[in-house]
Amino acid sequence: MMMKKYLPAALLAAALAACGGGEPAADAALMPPKPGFTVKFIDIAVLAPKLPLGEPVISEGEHGEKTYRYPVKGLPEGNFVAFTGKFTENMHELNGQCMEDAAAGWAVGGVCRDLFDKLTAAITAKPDEVGKYMLEHAGLQPVSEQQTYAAVQDGRFVFDADRKGMFSLRRRH
Repeated sequence: MMMKKYLPAALLAAALAACGGGEPAADAALMPPKPGFTVKFIDIAVLAPKLPLGEPVISEGEHGEKTYRYPVKGLPEGNFVAFTGKFTENMHELNGQCMEDAAAGWAVGGVCRDLFDKLTAAITAKPDEVGKYMLEHAGLQPVSEQQTYAAVQDGRFVFDADRKGMFSLRRRH
């Protein structure tokens, strides 16, 4: 009789342990951190001066939207940060690409890492935690050979990066 009472509980415990249910610390490491975005708007006048950018090239798209495409100082033309939207004080997206050396990823002391660290510090309350998560899960530090991607989000914004050095901050719709 005692065996019938404890057997289901023992089986449940064994099943949870096999699925990782008994290791909350391991599960927590896979969860993205809450970004605690400190910006209410993607404002060019606030964000662009904080980043190592050159002078923008401005182009106009459909429906009155403009794109302000800035080169990254010290890197070739394919490295950029672009703001897109109708109003410079409330753009709907910041996106870019930065990669000095694909084999090194975004190494400490590099231009791309500096750009990413400054952007993360400008938009989140927890830049160290968010930056570490993004770099590791995007495969940029340590470098991954896999095609990898990382994102953090809240009700207003999504911030993401991938292994090729592409990144964005965009308003959720």
